Formats: sequence, C-alpha cells, structure tokens
Amino acid sequence: MIPIHSGDILNILPDGNIVYSKFDYKETYGYGFRNWWDFGTYYSSTNSYMDDLKTVAAHMGVSPDDIDELAENGFSPEEIEDYIYCM
Repeated sequence: MIPIHSGDILNILPDGNIVYSKFDYKETYGYGFRNWWDFGTYYSSTNSYMDDLKTVAAHMGVSPDDIDELAENGFSPEEIEDYIYCM
C-alpha cells in the first residue's frame, strides 16, 4: 500500500522509486488573470459573456489580452469560444 494525502502528486518511476510532490493551485491555475476568490473584482455587468470567456481562457492557458486581440480583429464571442475549446 502506498500512503498518499490530499494534494499529493504521486509519481512511480520505472525503477520502482516513488516521488511525491504537492499540488499547487497557483502553479496550475494562478496565472494572475483570474482567480475564483476575486471573481467579483473582474466581473463586468456590461459584457459578462466576454468576462466569462476570459476566465475560462485563463484556465486553459490563453491570456485575457489574447481574447481582447481576437475580439478587436473581428472574431465573434462564439468564434472565440470555439477557439478556446477546440484549439
């Protein structure tokens, strides 16, 4: 039996050695674009759909600036959403 705890990342190497590391939210999702704890800070009642796209994009490695650039170049929000999910 291999002991693990919440947040552990377990890597079993080909030679049978076990390497542990810890999951770090900021390393994975904390790109500095959007965080769940300050969503209200970024939320805009004028264009919430685009705000939501930027939040999802940030979690998928696409910066909000890239989303703005796509919109400025004539892409519709639906086309941008397709880009995020299908790239």
